[in-house]
Amino acid sequence: MGALRSAFVTVSFGLLTLPRGIACSCSPLASAPGCQLIASTPVVFLGTVTAIEPDPMWPRAPRARIYRFRVERAYKGLDPKTTSILVDPDNLTTCGTAYRAGGKYIIFGGGSPRDKSVVMSSQCSGSRLAANYPDDVRFLDQYSDGKSITKISGRVVQWLGRIGWPDPEEIASVPQAVVTLEAYGFKQELSSGLSGQFTFAPVKPGSYRLTAESKGYGTVTSSVQVDAGACTEAFPVLPGRATIAGTVRTSDDKPAAKKRVELVRRSDSGKWYSTYQFWATSKTDGSFEFNELPTGDYLLGHEIWHDRPSQSSPYPVSYFPGVPLREEAEVISVLPGQRRDGLALRLDPPHKERPIHVEVVWPGGQPARENLLQLFDRLALIQNIGGSIRGVTSPHSGVFDFTGYEERSYTLNARYWVDDLGSDVPQGQQRISFTNQVELKPGKGPASVRLVLGPIRGVEE
Repeated sequence: MGALRSAFVTVSFGLLTLPRGIACSCSPLASAPGCQLIASTPVVFLGTVTAIEPDPMWPRAPRARIYRFRVERAYKGLDPKTTSILVDPDNLTTCGTAYRAGGKYIIFGGGSPRDKSVVMSSQCSGSRLAANYPDDVRFLDQYSDGKSITKISGRVVQWLGRIGWPDPEEIASVPQAVVTLEAYGFKQELSSGLSGQFTFAPVKPGSYRLTAESKGYGTVTSSVQVDAGACTEAFPVLPGRATIAGTVRTSDDKPAAKKRVELVRRSDSGKWYSTYQFWATSKTDGSFEFNELPTGDYLLGHEIWHDRPSQSSPYPVSYFPGVPLREEAEVISVLPGQRRDGLALRLDPPHKERPIHVEVVWPGGQPARENLLQLFDRLALIQNIGGSIRGVTSPHSGVFDFTGYEERSYTLNARYWVDDLGSDVPQGQQRISFTNQVELKPGKGPASVRLVLGPIRGVEE
């Protein structure tokens, strides 16, 4: 794949729609803007998928596909007169990808070891739908015409949650940080502003020392490099290092051991969000502690991430100090290095268990029992049954039996993979059938529900 290939395999658990399996994980460069990718990518072009063909290199692998593109504009690495080219999506690896027929993409790729006339571009290459990235198309047009500006920009943040790249929905910026860019006698200083963002432009291509500092957060220095006409995005991290700690107790004032305690934080845009660092488990004495937190406003509680109780806990939603509704919760604010301790969260009594029996059938009454079948409460996965991995099937009767709760309502629905995940049908082209939704109201005693599958359609429809 060339310089862009920087991927590793991870084991992925708890997916909403797929069983456990192997996933691909890429370096931060895959999420970089086009002005940064252009410097490190051998081949860049704008093109439209005109054909999806079996990969001749892997004739015995039904999922293997190769894509023929009509080249709309060659930006780098191709003869400007090129009108058509093949793209290898890195078949038969965990980082293989799929391109949509008729889709227009910005392709970032490298040479293929099989054929110099083929471009290789996997999940980790950074290729993207052009319609979703108009700024990248605009930049690449300017770059190709020799009119782009060399710049270094970024944001001073308190943490990075996406393998070195900030998630726009989870930004925890450092306001009014002083950012300094230096190199060989050149020095420029500016304030990051309220959003933590900064831009140095235009600058000469080359290597620089970038320093960010802010009272209460500290100082961090890193090296950055930028090529002529391109850009580099940098995200200096100045941790807030705040702490929120306390105890969680049951309704009868006993320590609630091994209970999930959660935080949600207010983002720069004013929305409440959650991440993996906002989850803790209480100890035997009911105590819990969250460390290394960004500064800002938080809500504390049990089952508050989705603001409704999950199948994994018998307890209802409870916000600090012991209220059921988000709008009634007390906001907890923390400053850099501050510790908020002694917070007491009280849980309401647990809900009572209720056996629930669900049958999934076709319109004629026959059970759906050959392939993967998934049961959901709205969009939350309750259970998977069946499925084929590498030809090994798990037979089932199309029946789910699970333990629900008397006090809760459910919006039950299921989906059936007509073309199983382990079948010969290429990934992304499987057919799937969804059932109707059945509202199960709170009630005592066992409950039975029948779900009927509907028309078969494509998995991406």
